[in-house]
Amino acid sequence: MANICNPLYNMGEGFSIAFPVTNPDGTPFAPSGLAAAGCTVTAQVRENASSTTAKLQMTVQLDYPVASSVRCSFTAAQAASALQAVGVTFSQLTTYVWECDLTQPGSDPVRLLEGSFSVSPGGNV
Repeated sequence: MANICNPLYNMGEGFSIAFPVTNPDGTPFAPSGLAAAGCTVTAQVRENASSTTAKLQMTVQLDYPVASSVRCSFTAAQAASALQAVGVTFSQLTTYVWECDLTQPGSDPVRLLEGSFSVSPGGNV
């Protein structure tokens, strides 16, 4: 089962979240590193849980800042470009969903994090 994380993002800013990937007993999932284990990780923001199209694809770094950890991020410019391309404009707080999935070679994706992803117009109304 995925961990729940419900970030608030202010338009005009970047976003970054880093977290360890562990086994149920708390030990590192891939002590030599996720990349060395052949894992891939994706993270996206979607309109709702049943949406098949991502509103925003996050940049994912494996083994950052240490082995068996993940960093999901985007810059303010990436967010503005991606959200404007799909016709998203903000004049009030808008809530989406997001997820971060890990896939091992030959396996189905496993959800690491999920939750609501609230976008505030910040100072860009």
